[in-house]
Amino acid sequence: MLKNIDKEKIEPVVLSYYKNKYTVLLETISSCKVIYLFEQNNIAEAFPSKKKYNKITGFIAGQSAAIKKYIFDSKPFIETLKNIITGEKPDIIHLNNDVIFNREAIRAGLKTRIPQIIHNRSLAPYGNNFVDLIVDFFLIRKAAFRIDITEAVHQHYNSLFYTSTAKSLVLHDFVDAGKFQPSADKHSLRTELNIQADEFVITNIGRIIPWKGQDVLIEALNLLKDKITKIKVLIVGPYEKGVGSEEYYNNLLKLVKKYNLTTHFIFTGYKENVEDYINISDVVVHTAVKPEPQGLVILEALLCKKPVIASDDGGAAELIKKYGGLLFTPGNKHSLAEKIETFFSKGAGIVQYDFAINYKKLTNDFDSIKQMHQLMDVYKKVSNN
Repeated sequence: MLKNIDKEKIEPVVLSYYKNKYTVLLETISSCKVIYLFEQNNIAEAFPSKKKYNKITGFIAGQSAAIKKYIFDSKPFIETLKNIITGEKPDIIHLNNDVIFNREAIRAGLKTRIPQIIHNRSLAPYGNNFVDLIVDFFLIRKAAFRIDITEAVHQHYNSLFYTSTAKSLVLHDFVDAGKFQPSADKHSLRTELNIQADEFVITNIGRIIPWKGQDVLIEALNLLKDKITKIKVLIVGPYEKGVGSEEYYNNLLKLVKKYNLTTHFIFTGYKENVEDYINISDVVVHTAVKPEPQGLVILEALLCKKPVIASDDGGAAELIKKYGGLLFTPGNKHSLAEKIETFFSKGAGIVQYDFAINYKKLTNDFDSIKQMHQLMDVYKKVSNN
């Protein structure tokens, strides 16, 4: 998003909790100032860990803790944010995530009387956290405008908070269409990964955490291993603490070994050049077991003109229905195996998939200039009110 905004009209200042290999990329964007709030090892001081409660007494204690945090514990952090905002003197505060993650920032912004935009990027659950739900019910109404990354996210927040759609917009996340496009140069990476010319390549891209559901793909391949032998599965994504789950990663390795699939699976870890892995793939599989807010990899794969199989829920289902692909029942290994098998004939050959990618609509919707103008229109609307 920051790469595409008009730098002649916008001078972005980004507040980040702490510096890591992802946030330093912001520092490479021209005219972008980055302020880090905490040293990495001290971030827990601002967000103390919560105890785990259960049953009625635990529920009461949990709600009491939420009240205490809202009234007392968050005050120092709010003051820190307010002082930074006051010093930078922005015209607009763009909160680049959901209200559930930005309560302190919203409250700090209210003290400065600067208009705020909330950019909702998740299908944040509340469960029985009624205090948080009530707090956010009022905080979200303090925003001058709301951006939701998909219609699924839009409907989620409308149903939760009964908010007005007059001050909101569905705007998909920006995708670098120049980076994600078809490429015929497959051979070097396939050779590097020891993938044979006649092997069918399935790729799954995303953080290695339980809700991304990589285990479902392993289970599905176990059902197909006697039918489809010439196959490689690439699991691309980080598992390190903070972005992934090392425990879940180790469980995936054990599952692959249990089913004697070791020769079929390659775990690459985090890769900057995911477009190369998409372009050596025959199909990209998205396996989230919980509703995905958007599913960026789905768009990246479709822009590379690769067929996608995705979980039939949330933003992922929305994108597939809009731009093309196959859907399977989330978390259901039999459903996923059935969809993968549709790519194969009764012999060893690959069949043509029976859907088309609406590439014209896709590239039109994800024209970064067009999206940038939509965002700038929101900024103008908010700043003029």
